[in-house]
Amino acid sequence: MIIRRFYEELGLLLYAICKSDGEIQSKETRTIDKEIDKLLAQYQGFEKNSNVHNLLLTKINFYNAVDERMKPSTASKSFSDFIQERGKLIDAESRTVARNLIERVASAYGGIRPEEKKLLDLL
Repeated sequence: MIIRRFYEELGLLLYAICKSDGEIQSKETRTIDKEIDKLLAQYQGFEKNSNVHNLLLTKINFYNAVDERMKPSTASKSFSDFIQERGKLIDAESRTVARNLIERVASAYGGIRPEEKKLLDLL
């Protein structure tokens, strides 16, 4: 349950990163879709890799935040609060997968900006 919530919160962090410069770029959303699909293909076998398959929740929560026009600060605070409360319970594999995804999305449009770097450091 905690890993599932981690991946849900990850979607909100990705939203905050993409929205940190004021506008979500299509290149950023394409990167999210492509990278999550690539990760899911890499970790085949749902039972054995069910933690990573929670990346589908990441994608859903990202697009829900877009549709709801959530404030980036609300999204990043939600992720930050979760990490502070439960972060030590997240396994190394999930942290690595998340970190790689975050870095790819943050650098998808114009490189990693200072405001994006601050959000990256939450993980």
